[in-house]
Amino acid sequence: MSKMSLPHLRGYELLEDLGPSRLGHAYRARHLPLGRTVLVKILDPDLVGDPIRKQRFLRGAAATVELRHMNVVSLYAVETDPDTGSEFVALEFVEGSSLEEVMHAAGPMNENKALAIGVGVARALVCLEEHGYVHRYITPHSILLDGRGLPK
Repeated sequence: MSKMSLPHLRGYELLEDLGPSRLGHAYRARHLPLGRTVLVKILDPDLVGDPIRKQRFLRGAAATVELRHMNVVSLYAVETDPDTGSEFVALEFVEGSSLEEVMHAAGPMNENKALAIGVGVARALVCLEEHGYVHRYITPHSILLDGRGLPK
């Protein structure tokens, strides 16, 4: 998708279309007031009128606010764009790859690397459980690995 066709959100420069997410669409963006790179997930406009899916989108964001853990992505904002009415969340952007990308590109993983990833994912899930949340969408695509190859 070209930069010209990216949606507009006040306070954010959308830099790259990262594709669909479960309830909307994801973009790499720059939060203009602070100059930091973030992940923006915009709720699918067709779901704004669906109270159950909209609540699921917002509940997922609310869960992230309470969590502070090295293996859990941080939430920066839950917003509604005043110009477009688009509802979105701004999250920590993880420079790296998904576990799925690493598995396809690198072939078999050595035991130590697999163990480190498994331990990081387990720690994140324990953190979620301790706060009363259950992550219902754990796949190699949803497990992000930072630049060192460790789960975030």
